[in-house]
Amino acid sequence: MPFRPAPLPTLASAIALVILGNLSAWQYGRHVEATAHLAVVHGHLYGPPATETELTAPADDLAWRKAIVRGRFDDAAASLVLGHFEFGAPGYDLIVPFHPEGSTATLLVHRGWIPYEDPQASLALVDTHGAPQTLEGLLLAIDGDATLAPLPATADRPSAWPQEMESWFGVPYQRLGPPWASLAAQHADTLPVYLVVGPEMSKGARKDPDALPVSGYIAEPKQIGHLAYSVQWALIAATLTVIWAVSGWRRAVRMTSATTAP
Repeated sequence: MPFRPAPLPTLASAIALVILGNLSAWQYGRHVEATAHLAVVHGHLYGPPATETELTAPADDLAWRKAIVRGRFDDAAASLVLGHFEFGAPGYDLIVPFHPEGSTATLLVHRGWIPYEDPQASLALVDTHGAPQTLEGLLLAIDGDATLAPLPATADRPSAWPQEMESWFGVPYQRLGPPWASLAAQHADTLPVYLVVGPEMSKGARKDPDALPVSGYIAEPKQIGHLAYSVQWALIAATLTVIWAVSGWRRAVRMTSATTAP
């Protein structure tokens, strides 16, 4: 079969195939890494829960482990994070330092969500007055931007929520986002993980709006389809190869017909 691909399309196709091949290999590499990470996460999730004595382990050994810890909240050092909606209403995430029994370290605890309206009344309802508490929840590693600054829970709420919402689209949004790193920096003895308290929920289950703070979590890591992306790039490369080959064959046929014509 005659085959005479054009030089310029051949060069362009070769460059495109190199790019597509690298993209496919990159996504496959990410798939391998994600699969290995998920195996570790699932091992942590379904292993025995961590206790107070295990909180000194490295963050990688604690993250994604369920935990049962006993200690006392430092309610006076509570913080609020603005920008979280529940049940279609604005509110705050409540973060409180917690001192596990038998440890001098501080564990940051995400206690849940309280409504925007009259947060001080909600805080009064959840004040533990320093009484011992047993917490059950999920441990997650502290990371993120250390410049994000939460609101002290003792401060008055902002005068207008819409004004704070506008900051989502501008530069000054220090009050938004997970402030774990900045909160950890305020406590030299903070553990490298934080605890999300509340019952584990299956996907699709709703949190209880009548219980303050509203809490609960889904202990199922999100898996991105890197393998599908890798196959997608490979299929595009294969399609381009077929187009290039057919084009070269058709060009050869035209050239042969032109030379044999009377």
